[in-house]
Amino acid sequence: MKKIILLLLVLSAFLLVNCSKDHSTDPQITITLEQAEEILLTEVFQDSVSGGIMVYELEQPLEKYSIIYSWKNEYIIERKCWFFFIDDYFYANWEHPCRYVLINFYSEPGISFEIIDETSPPGFEDLVEVEF
Repeated sequence: MKKIILLLLVLSAFLLVNCSKDHSTDPQITITLEQAEEILLTEVFQDSVSGGIMVYELEQPLEKYSIIYSWKNEYIIERKCWFFFIDDYFYANWEHPCRYVLINFYSEPGISFEIIDETSPPGFEDLVEVEF
């Protein structure tokens, strides 16, 4: 009987230590810019970018709590992410439909990107054209 109680105590201590570990300092898997471009192509465009659409990116990720400014709105970023700007009607004058795509910098289960529908370009000067 004492052996069973001792075994249960050891097992309980083991579970307590391992289940209560803070995993916030564990290394996270990051998404590279090239992987983010692939997610954009396969998930957002579904492998085909039609004519008249221009795609731009920031070459550095946006940090958590960064702010994206459009002509009328501002968006506070909730997590570190890659930023893409899709001009859906490149030949039209503004304001017209466009999209901001935020692709998570860290690989996490669930949603890996967010699309923000907009009508004006973002306030970034260092956007680079992406060619697919």
